[in-house]
Amino acid sequence: MLDHLMDGRKYLELSIQEVGREQCIPHKEFDFTAKNYDLLHYVYAGKGSFVSENVNERLKAYDIFFIPKGTVCHYTPDKSDPWSYIWVGFGGSNATKLLKEAGIDADNPIFHDKKQVLKPLFEEVFESYLRAGKVDLGVLGSGYSLMDALIKNAVLFKKEHPSASPHVMSAKQFIANNYQYPISLDDVAMSVGVTPNYLCNLFKDAGEISPKAYLIKMRMEKSANLLLAGGLNVSQVAEAVGYSSPVRFSIVFNQYYGVAPRDFVKKNKN
Repeated sequence: MLDHLMDGRKYLELSIQEVGREQCIPHKEFDFTAKNYDLLHYVYAGKGSFVSENVNERLKAYDIFFIPKGTVCHYTPDKSDPWSYIWVGFGGSNATKLLKEAGIDADNPIFHDKKQVLKPLFEEVFESYLRAGKVDLGVLGSGYSLMDALIKNAVLFKKEHPSASPHVMSAKQFIANNYQYPISLDDVAMSVGVTPNYLCNLFKDAGEISPKAYLIKMRMEKSANLLLAGGLNVSQVAEAVGYSSPVRFSIVFNQYYGVAPRDFVKKNKN
């Protein structure tokens, strides 16, 4: 009876539905089935890939990724430096609203804890759960502290990524319009009237990945969609995203997703 009364999940406005930590092994892919609550994963070591309806990103230590309730997604540890993470599932009538106050929603599911402000709070939620062996009021209290920190640091995290300059925005638009052609970094830089080195520095100052990495990211995301849609073979997909060589395309795809194009289709369709 006491255990029932002390179960923190009975609190309706904000509850903790699950807590966990995992040190992943290489190649362990996870197909996440939709939950009826929101989940946050804090990557405290290593690297991995996260794919959902709105995002396809390579993540590293101190990145946080958000899985909204009702979302189906797929994530994979890096094969050479597999990630480790702590996750916390937030439920209750106000969970989604509170996360949105922190700037976290389906349109903004990833952010970086540059100063590692949130790392000890995620760890405390997990340690509380480990001590109790269940979700009790102590775990709920740690969860409230974590949520409070997320909200208080929302503005801080936004400031860590300065607004992109017009050159960066124009370069990204040029890539989006021309990724299907054999364009290079020189072409992107020329399109906005700056040198390649200067453009790389502008991307860095804006907290972005490099222009070359952005071009690869765009091509890989588009190619993944084309492969899963069916109707095109690997050579046709390669050509459709700007690669004249299917072999080169397959190498880059394997480096990006950790799996060959054909195997990517088999695993995701299964």
